[in-house]
Amino acid sequence: TVPLAHVYASDPGRRAQACRVPQHTSVSVASGARLVASPWDGDTGGIVALVANGTVTLDGAIDASGLGFRGGAPSLESPNSGSNTVTLPDTSDTDGGEKGESLDVAAWTLNGRGNVHSGAGGGNKRSSGGGGGGAGGAGGSGGFENGSQDELTRGQGGALYDPSLADRLFCGGGGGGGHRGGEGAAGRGGAGGGIVLVLAPSVAGSGVVAADGETGGDGLDSDGESGAGGGGAGGSVLVSFASGAIALSANGGDGGDARASESACGPGGGGGGGSIARHPSGLVDTSV
Repeated sequence: TVPLAHVYASDPGRRAQACRVPQHTSVSVASGARLVASPWDGDTGGIVALVANGTVTLDGAIDASGLGFRGGAPSLESPNSGSNTVTLPDTSDTDGGEKGESLDVAAWTLNGRGNVHSGAGGGNKRSSGGGGGGAGGAGGSGGFENGSQDELTRGQGGALYDPSLADRLFCGGGGGGGHRGGEGAAGRGGAGGGIVLVLAPSVAGSGVVAADGETGGDGLDSDGESGAGGGGAGGSVLVSFASGAIALSANGGDGGDARASESACGPGGGGGGGSIARHPSGLVDTSV
């Protein structure tokens, strides 16, 4: 009903969304119930936010886990093609695993081992693993290719966020996709955690506010020759309350497993931890 206070970029490489935040007298999430975000889809989603003037009673979960920046797809190399030649950090060649998504949305269509900001690199060749996404901490590198320790093959972990951006909240970076080296399927990278904001004077209950990263997909190859996807990084949790206590979580997702039968192929790298902040005042400004 009123103009936005700031100007936001609309070029293809950047995105902004305006979010309507519900304002309640009190909020209750029962045991076993989940108040969740819609998944980030490249344009909208990934955020769950609420304001209450009374108590938030949480026995279930307020959850944006695995709903942030998306994980990279596994490589599409034909089974046993014998090419296995991708060693580039950035390539359009789908023989390399896809990178995880990050703040640079336009780069998400790329493949190869190199990370793009918090988005991890994909496995490059011979069943190597995708890297883990980055956030408040850097993601882990994916496992090496089958029978080698060549750094030109495994996906790089996503970078941690620039300290100059400490006053902002971000989705966790996506994990990189693994490399398909045999008859089966390589693992997909896990999605990063989204963003959760909860503002209330007081909280109670035994539940959790969570923005964890998603576990990377396993390398599901009968002969153990497909790499796994990296885990998504934890997202961001910001809460404000003056009294009470509640569990908060923004863990990085585990890297996927490489189920090798005869040789050790690349598991996925673990996702970096997200960011958690609590403003102690519990003051809620309902005028904005």
